[in-house]
Amino acid sequence: MIPTRLLVSLALAIATLCASAFAQSPATGTVSGRVSNQATAQYLGEAEVSLEGTAFRALTDRDGSYTLLNVAPGTYTAAVSYAGLDGQKQSLTVVAGKSTTQDFALTAGIYKLGAFVVASEVEGNAAQVNKQKRADHFMTAISADTLGEVPDGNIGEFLKYVPGLLVNYSNADAATVSVRGQDPEATTFTIDGQVPAAAGTPPRSSTGSSDASSRAFEFTQASITNIESIEVYKAPPPWYAPSTGGVINAETKSAFNQKRRVFRTVLLLNANSEMLTFDAVPGPGQRPTHRIKPGASVVYSEAFLKNTLGLTFSYSETNSINPSHNNSLGYTPIVAGTVAAPVPINAPVRLDTFTLVDGPQVKFRRNGSLKADYKLGAHTILNAGFTYNAFLSQNRGHTWRIRPITTGNVLPLSTFPSVSATDTTVVNGQTDVFADYSDSTSANYTYNAGVRHDWGRWRLTYSANYGKSDSKVADLPEMIQSAQFNMNNQRGVTYRIQATPDRVAPTALTQLAGPDIYDLRNYDQRSVSLQTSPRFQNDRTINLKTDLRAAFGEWRFPVEFRTGANLYRIQRRKAAGQIVLNFLGPDGIAASGDELINAKAFEMTDAEYGDDFLFGIRRPPLIDPYKVAAYMRQNPKAFQNIAGANVQRQAVNSQNLTQIITAAYTAATVRITPRLTLLGGVRAEQTENFARGAIRINSLGVPVLAAGFPASSREYLSAVFSRTQRVTSDYLDYFPNYQLTYRFTPNLVLRVAATRSMSRPGIQTILPNTTVNDTAAIPNVTINNTGLLPTYSQNIDAQIEYFTAAAGTLSAGWFRKKITNYIINEVTQIQPGDDNGFDGLYAGYNLNTQDNGGNGHFEGVELSARQPLKPYLKMLPQAIQGIELFANYTKFYKGEAPNRQGLIVKPTIGNNFYDWNANYGVSYATPARTFYVQARTVIYPGGVRTAASATNLNPLYEARHQRWDFTMRYRFSRNYSLELTGSNVFEDPSLRTFQYGRAASRRDFGSSYVLSFTANLDSLKLPFIDR
Repeated sequence: MIPTRLLVSLALAIATLCASAFAQSPATGTVSGRVSNQATAQYLGEAEVSLEGTAFRALTDRDGSYTLLNVAPGTYTAAVSYAGLDGQKQSLTVVAGKSTTQDFALTAGIYKLGAFVVASEVEGNAAQVNKQKRADHFMTAISADTLGEVPDGNIGEFLKYVPGLLVNYSNADAATVSVRGQDPEATTFTIDGQVPAAAGTPPRSSTGSSDASSRAFEFTQASITNIESIEVYKAPPPWYAPSTGGVINAETKSAFNQKRRVFRTVLLLNANSEMLTFDAVPGPGQRPTHRIKPGASVVYSEAFLKNTLGLTFSYSETNSINPSHNNSLGYTPIVAGTVAAPVPINAPVRLDTFTLVDGPQVKFRRNGSLKADYKLGAHTILNAGFTYNAFLSQNRGHTWRIRPITTGNVLPLSTFPSVSATDTTVVNGQTDVFADYSDSTSANYTYNAGVRHDWGRWRLTYSANYGKSDSKVADLPEMIQSAQFNMNNQRGVTYRIQATPDRVAPTALTQLAGPDIYDLRNYDQRSVSLQTSPRFQNDRTINLKTDLRAAFGEWRFPVEFRTGANLYRIQRRKAAGQIVLNFLGPDGIAASGDELINAKAFEMTDAEYGDDFLFGIRRPPLIDPYKVAAYMRQNPKAFQNIAGANVQRQAVNSQNLTQIITAAYTAATVRITPRLTLLGGVRAEQTENFARGAIRINSLGVPVLAAGFPASSREYLSAVFSRTQRVTSDYLDYFPNYQLTYRFTPNLVLRVAATRSMSRPGIQTILPNTTVNDTAAIPNVTINNTGLLPTYSQNIDAQIEYFTAAAGTLSAGWFRKKITNYIINEVTQIQPGDDNGFDGLYAGYNLNTQDNGGNGHFEGVELSARQPLKPYLKMLPQAIQGIELFANYTKFYKGEAPNRQGLIVKPTIGNNFYDWNANYGVSYATPARTFYVQARTVIYPGGVRTAASATNLNPLYEARHQRWDFTMRYRFSRNYSLELTGSNVFEDPSLRTFQYGRAASRRDFGSSYVLSFTANLDSLKLPFIDR
């Protein structure tokens, strides 16, 4: 619970607000109203309304409303300003004890261009620039209309053009975001200020490449359809979570933000550059499928009952397919390295391995939302909403690999009659052919309700949110997740492999001896492996939140007070773990003589695989997991779950956690002078963890061993994992927050912030997982430290912003993060005594665990610019004035953190850290915006992806790559338009790596395109509504 001293401080803050509220003078009046865009009928948030010659100033809410309290009677000139629109002034008279209403409808020259209304991206940009300009704290805002229709409605496609943000891709899709070099888990993602439930894709094991226990929000869990804008807080104010990686908040659409109906529908076609055909093509499943996929969305928003009831509804479906090509060559130092004599830079190596992983990925997303706002009288607004998001990813991977076998008990080992970095002959090599299929599904449900009270200067909001998120990966009975056949080194395969330094596929691969490696009849029961990996994760979240604020604009130093509290609870349950199936033959009895199987029976033919391979590679043999599953259904005893290791994998990956975060904050924003504003506050957060997971106690298996069962048996492993453990931990932290805003002019703004933040340890690191090896020569305990504390960061941010004509911005910023409490591995000895953490047990055992220790330091600069050039091109013909430029650049000149061994190192690209990154773009629109085109790009510089090791001084490098996107739109009329959006249009590989001066691997996914037809049906007469 929140400590007493914190509750007392909040009570004092609230009492101060109450006392001030009752001090209002009855001899004054009130000015209120709403500000809108005359041409679009959208209400304008963050417009500045002031009374000239006085200190009275207010910013409008999202619904365009404003209020000025305690205004002395008299006649005033009210002025309103908004970025990108013409200012306006109105004379008004204030009467004591009365409320004066003054509305404003702003316009600009762009709305006088003819039959077409201004495009939504202009409206969105202006609104977000204005929001940033008026803010008294650090924030960047972008409109959801900025980029048009993006593939799959992926939020990450918008965030990658924000300075300081780096979007990380999983295959062809934007997956997570890193802010200023921090891990994606350090960033908090919210929707309307609430953390959504978002179960990630479950991995096969706790060490899987996709960790379901990550805190990072995956963009597959949400859609852009019902999002109006996205706010990025790199130095979050006290009313947001104090996250080292900042806070990203998505604001949803609301019917109260516009004067008239919004009714828009979009019809889509999604395609990939390698699959531009309307014909049905074989695969990727059992039936031919179309490669150009349809989609659609609809958004309806309207206020009813004299603007007292607002309803917003959205629904979207998208379907897409993309290829996936992964090619790699393996090089091995001719002389192996040791710690005493590591492999030197540019050491001689031999080329000996080729791996091809190929297959398409099919994605289907469905998103729906319903939001209702109701004005319960003049002072209260009720809201309730529901959001549903479903995502299906069908991953179809085929692997073919040829390699040497140089270690192990299977003889003879490979030999090399001739070796070089470009031409090697391998005797007794091995070839592997396998398929990896899975269907990953997720379904998220969010229910929320809230209340807002406005009583003059007071605003009280409280809300509740319940989230349910379920994700799973399934295969059987329709298909097997993984089927592998090997032609091992006992079969006498000899091959010659040749390649050039810049190519990740052989220029020639020649078989010199042994069974034909391209004929599946030569792959049989001598080496076959099937794996199934059913796994799931369930998240349940509860958010309770309340905020109270009051503004005292009439004070000598105008002040806005804010205070609030919230409770966030997440319950996470997960189960994962590969199940390796043993082949026993159709009768299910080992060594009965029927253990005959041949991969030819499961072959995927040319007619069943409709996609191409890169580099002119000869088509490898392919296995069809659907045919394998059909064989298993016909012979249910042939493959059985009898391996003991399956018990261990499932035990250590069946875990659950309940985490409760209770927070409270208090803050004040003081306007010292018309130019200088100070924000100060403090936030407290208490975290409580309740977790259950596996514990392995080897001594529990001693009776099983005595009974004759081996240590690898299911019986033994079931015994040693027969118990689970429950652990708890908690910690309380305070986070002071100070931010200064100085306006040299209305358009030149300096911001400085000094904040403290944190990043909680990854959930996987605090889930219980203990092994007590009390039968070893040196007994030891290996345990996850469930009491790990967060990393803490002391942050300083400084930024100067210049807001130019036509809603343009120029900014330059500097940031520094000094981070403590990194997680490092630790080996100690368990001490005797009942308080040793193990109830007095295991004294003298070695303890292998993790602890907090080690400091990191990140420092860099950010530059950003967005500018329409029309104000500066007036001397040129109007037809070429519609050019707009933008560019963002982030540069780290300090980046270091301890690794798990406690050594201070520079983070690698594999840890989402680049020395710099940049993006830029240019757009052009005709005078009436009949035609619009934008080209934009993101640059990922090269660097070290995997650091050198103690035995090999040659790191793995990632090559520089650059993605180009574009949007092109043509408006037929006020209501109808056609748009084409392309992503990665030059088919830049998403990853290229080099080692030993040679190309090591490459991943390609082609280019994605979305062709969309948009119809604005605002004026359509609707039955039962328009009478």
